[in-house]
Amino acid sequence: MGPAKAARLIAAFELGARLGREGRPALPRIREPEDVVRLFDGRLRDLQVEEFRLLALDSQS
Repeated sequence: MGPAKAARLIAAFELGARLGREGRPALPRIREPEDVVRLFDGRLRDLQVEEFRLLALDSQS
């Protein structure tokens, strides 16, 4: 492995470490259909082409 490839790999590991330290943002609770509308409405309202989206829920959602 050359120096450029090694530097790229080190940078990737550093980026992963920084993202891990920041943690994940809190996800919104979905308790009723209106919660789903609030979650996706802004993203889907003005689409010119129909899209298929999947929302996977579990008992903790």
